Amino acid sequence: MSDPQAQLAQILAELKQNLAQPRAETLALLAEATKKLRWIPLSVEPRLRVECLLAIAQQYIVNGQSMFSAVEPVALAVMLARDAGDPPLLRRALNFQGIVLCDTNNPGDAVRVLTEALDLAESLGDDLGRCGVWNNFGLAFLQAAMYRDARACFLRSAEIGAGNAQLRGHRASALNNAA
Repeated sequence: MSDPQAQLAQILAELKQNLAQPRAETLALLAEATKKLRWIPLSVEPRLRVECLLAIAQQYIVNGQSMFSAVEPVALAVMLARDAGDPPLLRRALNFQGIVLCDTNNPGDAVRVLTEALDLAESLGDDLGRCGVWNNFGLAFLQAAMYRDARACFLRSAEIGAGNAQLRGHRASALNNAA
């Protein structure tokens, strides 16, 4: 397969398939996907590459064995989303970077990154983004043992999700975290 765009699409399809049905060799799959991405020029479909990088980072976090391996792909995803000038994609990448930083025991940087994600979500009028970012703020504060701040963030997330059927799951998650 010589078409770089088709290669990116194939990599993303494999990553999504593995996320839906994880394999025992997930870490090898992620390493191979990362290797393949390095051979495709950065100028080819940056948005699709960002999706691949976020899928790789997500699976490192979900897998739990190599969580620190998620730091590099999510940082590159943020950089590429910023360069692509795509605010919704950048908001997603920043939000996920906040999760990765929190999960790798760096709540201070997580809060910094999530602040930018929240600013973007606010400017976009993105309730789903706002709800998710506030919930992730709460998780960062919870990790930093700032329990009152964490609870306030969870309740803010739940408030944003109130009355919106599409955000029902996010609201329930935020209320569960607040409890």
